[in-house]
Amino acid sequence: MSSAGTSGRIWPSTIWSLIRQGREGAPEERKEARERLCRLYYKPVFSFFQKVLRVSVSDVEDVTQDFFTRFVERDFLQNITHEKSFRGFLKLACRRHFINWLESRRSPGIEVPLEAATTSPERIDSMIDEEVRAWTLEEAVSRLRKELIRQGKELQFHIFEARAGLGGMAPTSYRELAAGFGISVYDTGNHLASARRLIRKFLLEVAAERSDDPSEELRAMGLQEFFH
Repeated sequence: MSSAGTSGRIWPSTIWSLIRQGREGAPEERKEARERLCRLYYKPVFSFFQKVLRVSVSDVEDVTQDFFTRFVERDFLQNITHEKSFRGFLKLACRRHFINWLESRRSPGIEVPLEAATTSPERIDSMIDEEVRAWTLEEAVSRLRKELIRQGKELQFHIFEARAGLGGMAPTSYRELAAGFGISVYDTGNHLASARRLIRKFLLEVAAERSDDPSEELRAMGLQEFFH
């Protein structure tokens, strides 16, 4: 794709390449591109509907599948303009689908969860951002784990994980880390510095697959904390 107006780009944006392929490719290429777009964003969309709709897992799966079916069948890709981030379009599509879901439930005897009925468009946008943020961080941490294990540096990952407070843990201090892993505070700092360089790299990679300006995308999602 043209790089005009995207001076902040480091890698080609996977998401926009897929959108172009989904619009302009041969039938099989379009099908493959659209299916991949669905896989890229299935988890955050599923989590959004699960938290808003407050219904059983099986129903949430149906709603999410229906969202992506409509995404493909109604040719939403034709209506997307090239923005810096795909999140904007995703939020719009989720808002529309959510409203359609509410309308479909407006029948006697069908209960709509109170939180769903009172969810504002602003809250929908915020929740989608929260889910994409969590997914982005999870994906980058997964890549970090695999890379450090590949390098034989699993200890470094566990130190980073504990310091960052991942997995619902409270962040651990340098002294606690050093005592817990049986190393010096100095070595603890070195391990963390090395892991942080890698997590920055993987966060930028993940963001660049979905945005023309990965640094701005991370800042917008509040992930700049991992750059300090």
